[in-house]
Amino acid sequence: MTLGMITVVILAVSAALCAVATVSFYRSNVFNDKRKNYLILTMGIAATMWNLSLIGYSISTKAAFYNGFFYLLILAFDIYMIVFGYFVGRLTEMNTASYYIFGALGVILSIGDWIIFGLAPIHEYFTIHGRTAYYTSMSPVVYYHYFYIMFYLVFWVLLVWLCFKRMSLKRQHMYALKIVLINLIMFIAALPDTLLPLFHIPSYPSSGMGVAIAFIGTLFLTKKENTFSISRENISDVIYNEARIAILALDCEGNVDSCNQYAQKLLGVNEDERYSLTELFDCSEEQFERIMNGKKLAEHLLSVKTKISCNIQAVVSRDVYGDSYGVVLMATDATAEEKVMEQQILIEKTEHISDQLVHTLSKTIEAKDQYTKGHSTRVAQYSVMIGEKYGYDKQKLKQLEYAALLHDVGKIGVADTIINKPGRLTDEEFAEMKKHPVIGSEILSEISEIPDVAVGARWHHEKYDGTGYPDQMKGEDISEISRIIAVADAYDAMTSNRSYRDCLDQEVVRKEIERGIGKQFDPEFARIMLEVIDADTEYRLHE
Repeated sequence: MTLGMITVVILAVSAALCAVATVSFYRSNVFNDKRKNYLILTMGIAATMWNLSLIGYSISTKAAFYNGFFYLLILAFDIYMIVFGYFVGRLTEMNTASYYIFGALGVILSIGDWIIFGLAPIHEYFTIHGRTAYYTSMSPVVYYHYFYIMFYLVFWVLLVWLCFKRMSLKRQHMYALKIVLINLIMFIAALPDTLLPLFHIPSYPSSGMGVAIAFIGTLFLTKKENTFSISRENISDVIYNEARIAILALDCEGNVDSCNQYAQKLLGVNEDERYSLTELFDCSEEQFERIMNGKKLAEHLLSVKTKISCNIQAVVSRDVYGDSYGVVLMATDATAEEKVMEQQILIEKTEHISDQLVHTLSKTIEAKDQYTKGHSTRVAQYSVMIGEKYGYDKQKLKQLEYAALLHDVGKIGVADTIINKPGRLTDEEFAEMKKHPVIGSEILSEISEIPDVAVGARWHHEKYDGTGYPDQMKGEDISEISRIIAVADAYDAMTSNRSYRDCLDQEVVRKEIERGIGKQFDPEFARIMLEVIDADTEYRLHE
């Protein structure tokens, strides 16, 4: 048997392996994401077509057939490259402009690769030798093909590099890197096809074996490290072994055939022993019949061994003819569920009471200061608007709201004559007024569950450049919540009527906040406040 024939046999084996692996993958549907399934399926078809094309032009004796198989080979090669690049992009969740630009460029180059090889006379740069081909010279066509291959090498590496640089390291990113590395085998295997002919050394088409190894390796890694979605193959195992639900398979007589680990723990049973349903639960004959008919029970059943009250649900298992061959019983710990529900109700009641107390205390402050009625409520409203745009979650926004509502609580400790004085304060009176942040932080320091309310009260008059009071804090040393409240507080002060002036025009307020960026205000939160102002075209956000 000649070396050429051996090569053809190896290529036939490679094509068969790719075809079988593709069909097997198509049936299993590893990913719940259909696009990933279709991409790997397309790669498998391209890899199979790649090998068949190599076989075709290796055994062809007529130029027309040789040319046709060669064009088919280039098409399979290009399709594999395009689809693989997109597949890695989906694995790494790349949604950046650079990814799409490189992807579009790759598609354009792939189309150009096929067109150039299709239009150029093959005899100018290829010679058939021993049922294979090699380059006779480095023509422009060959140069383009080398450039095209190098582009995809760089593209794949850059794709993974961008993924690692821009995202936190995830398991699927490591998987994507392994996929790229195993597909480099395809290029390594293709080196004899592309490099040896340049030195007029006959070569045999090894790239087909390379793409077969790369594709099957991709499927192997996909099966082994599938972290993107629960596959259809393992979803039943995941539910059965990991769910916090007791799952028992009963035969038609009500005997337990098998049960998961949680059932063993909840019901105190041993996997190696057989039990009947009546040995596991304290159930009446009527309840037994309802379970075996697959009907949901409204009442709880008590576990005989562990004395745990359980919620029961049963589903009849039927064969293809609709006949029952048993029941799947699912049981949950009703006692634990009731405790969780009671705890959740208690948390909600506590949060409701806390909310009422904060708002009541806020109204107490405003009742003392007749000139700033509604001030704390508005500052809280503006602070939450800033927090939402900044990206705070629901819990953080609630803490911000509480801190803003209580930021002036220290005014309780300032004399009414100063608080309610019409007109401007004297230096001595202002010095007394400046004590309210410290008084407020001392009052609120006992609320350990919400520490931000105390710092919000103490530092809401601090300035970003360090010229504020009471502690002359500077920049990001000031708590984030205090910096937000400072902007919202200043906005409300300027947009509210005072005894000594009316509220300022919106444009004036905007310029004042712009002037205070980096001095009085944190630049980030001040800019967000400016966005809020710009969106308020009818100037509704004022007293």
